[in-house]
Amino acid sequence: MKNRLLIKIGLVVIAIGLLFVFHKITDSVDSFMSEKLKTISGESDPDSNIVIIEINSADIEQIGPWPIKRSYYALLIQNLNRYKVKIIGLEVFLSTKFATQSIYDNVLIKEIEKSNNIVLSSLAGSITEKGNLFTTDSFSLPSPKLLDDKIKTGHINYLKDYGIIIPLKLYNQNVGEESFCIQLTGKNQNNYPDKIKLNFISSWSKFKHYSLVEFFQLVQENDFELEYLNNKTILVGVSDPQLSSLIKTPFDDEIPGIALHAFALDNLLNNRYYNTSFVFISKIFFTSIILLLANLPIILAILLN
Repeated sequence: MKNRLLIKIGLVVIAIGLLFVFHKITDSVDSFMSEKLKTISGESDPDSNIVIIEINSADIEQIGPWPIKRSYYALLIQNLNRYKVKIIGLEVFLSTKFATQSIYDNVLIKEIEKSNNIVLSSLAGSITEKGNLFTTDSFSLPSPKLLDDKIKTGHINYLKDYGIIIPLKLYNQNVGEESFCIQLTGKNQNNYPDKIKLNFISSWSKFKHYSLVEFFQLVQENDFELEYLNNKTILVGVSDPQLSSLIKTPFDDEIPGIALHAFALDNLLNNRYYNTSFVFISKIFFTSIILLLANLPIILAILLN
């Protein structure tokens, strides 16, 4: 009986050891299998209520240099609201370090206040996860927010952990900042988990999208096509690879940050993000099965005796 108890204790210790030592292997296998299954199963159509306006390299050549004048964003917001869009998210971070832009801040702020449907992006510093809480050592707010605290913002940070993880709320001391994608849903973060792992369902080109200059040209031509924007959520961001952080997905070798946040919004609106709530339980189950198979002769011997 004593030997059997020692063997059982040993098996439990080995299982726990495997769980913590090899959890990165299970994460890697899970990520690899997910990507392969995505490739085999094919693409799904992203939410048609999400429209991207990208600022690409050709746009910057025409209206640049970078950063483009903030009066362009004011003009963009004004024209988008002509078509009664639902909400506009500006993924471009409006930094305070460009002194030449400050003269245009008031123009942009007036347009934002008049519109009342704008979300600007904020940036967090280093992120730490403790239990179900994500904390950061700092927040950087866009310059219009510093001039008018009523302007809505959301952080655009994400983590890379065998996939793209977005903390839906970050805390710095007693100050909380919801994610950019949560703010665009218009829903309370409490309706969702503390974090989501992004599910890239297609190439980002499947989103309805325009370049910034293309959009202004269609406005100038009073093109009927823009009526499509009615009640749509508009995401505005940079796609120029020299200015945007790029990531790889099962369907694209590179996608810009604006596309990442479009997928995040799609996932939230349609509840198709990866649920990581049961990851730890699945790891225990996975390790236990392997351990059971590896020690089956010992277990059978114990039971037969």
